[in-house]
Amino acid sequence: MPTHRCDVDHGEDFALGGATDHRNLCALCRRHHTLKGETPWRVKHHPGGVIEWTSPGGLHYVDTPPPVTIGFVPDTDDAPF
Repeated sequence: MPTHRCDVDHGEDFALGGATDHRNLCALCRRHHTLKGETPWRVKHHPGGVIEWTSPGGLHYVDTPPPVTIGFVPDTDDAPF
């Protein structure tokens, strides 16, 4: 899901002192944001955007973001002016 359609989530809950900075934030779709906040599932943020989910039964699931792709090719020609 595109990031602009996601909720911004605090890894460490804001109400419990979690900082609002890039080291403690990630984008979650509404379903996963609700799952994290309203159920016994737990989430741990790792460097590089990796998220580790822990189920109520103790199973671990690691979600690695897709590689970043460049959506444009810079023009190498000199400007005509």
